[in-house]
Parts: sequence; structure tokens; C-alpha cells
Amino acid sequence: MEETRNSLFTSASLLPPVSAEACEEYRCKVLLMICRLNQVMEAREDLDDLIGPGNLELMRENHANHVHYFSTLLEVFEPGNLIDTVTWVVRTYRSRGFSLGYWPVMLDAAKRIAHEELSSCNSIRIVPYYEWIESHFAELAHVAEARDDGAQHERG
Repeated sequence: MEETRNSLFTSASLLPPVSAEACEEYRCKVLLMICRLNQVMEAREDLDDLIGPGNLELMRENHANHVHYFSTLLEVFEPGNLIDTVTWVVRTYRSRGFSLGYWPVMLDAAKRIAHEELSSCNSIRIVPYYEWIESHFAELAHVAEARDDGAQHERG
């Protein structure tokens, strides 16, 4: 697992810095992006399969947390923080009934919304962060589950 985490860290370290202007536009549109993300996800017929029954408010909370976290991440990027946060989120929300299939759907929606709501010169600076998580999600989920298994063994 440590080898996978190190590989993720090396890869994430190659993400280009985001300009102050792009960060500012993202930050100014946080509420709009949360609202749009909720609308897109809530319109899905397979929502209960993705988040588990009764988890609508938890999903909305995750979207708000995600967009606020991303606005900070883009300004003060630290690869280890990104990896640790994503793996913690996956572990935490999986324990509450979310399927692994939720994140690729949510990340794709968030990426499309960023393209639609941000100016093109700023969205092209931010979208690579979504694309990185999407392209490495299987590895991130593996790290999350391995850490969860390790915690269960320690408690057992």
C-alpha cells in the first residue's frame, strides 16, 4: 500500500499550479457549484444505488465539503493532503453506505460543472485536478480500503 501511496504522491506532484485568478473565480462560484452539483446528482435515477437509501443529506454535505475543500486545495496544493483527504472521504462515506461507483459519477459531474461555470481560461487550470482524481481513483480506493482493513485488524 505504501508503494501505491508513494506512486500517487509522485504523480500528483506533477499537477500544475493553479493561478490566483482561477482560484478566485472558483472561490466566488462555490455556492453555485454546490447547487449545480446537487441538482445534477439528485436528478439521477440510480442515486440510491450510488449513495445508499436515506443518504441524500449526507450527499449534499459531501458536495459542500468537496467544493469548499477544492477551493482551498487549489490555492495551497499539497499532494499528500489530497491523497489523505480523498482516501479518508472514501473510507468514511463507504462506511455510511456510498458505493465506490458514486465518486466517478460525482467527479465527472463536478468537472463538467467547472467547465460550464468557470471561464475557459480558468477551467483549463482547474479541471486537471479532477481528471487526476478520476484517473487515479482505483488506486485511491485501494489505499482507502487497505487502510480500513488495517484499522479493523488493529481493533480485532
